[in-house]
Amino acid sequence: MLLLENADTIIEIGAYILSILMTFATSYFHSSKKLHQLASKSINEAEKLFAGTSKKGEQKFEYALMSLYNHVPAMLRPFITREMLSKMLQNTFDEV
Repeated sequence: MLLLENADTIIEIGAYILSILMTFATSYFHSSKKLHQLASKSINEAEKLFAGTSKKGEQKFEYALMSLYNHVPAMLRPFITREMLSKMLQNTFDEV
């Protein structure tokens, strides 16, 4: 019985921590507009950096993705993954 009580407490603590992290994530990326602006900036930086070189689109995309991912706080990276950012970056690129 004591083990079940501890399990409930652990679940409650985990839920509380998760809600704090999600609140932080929401405030950090308060709108998709900010993320899209950052993605556009990363794409433009990659294009300028690799202008006149033989770098392929995949390498430019990877550079832009890493630039965007580096803006995600370390404690949020388990929740905001490279895959999520990759899809968002591709959508932003498609809009440009």
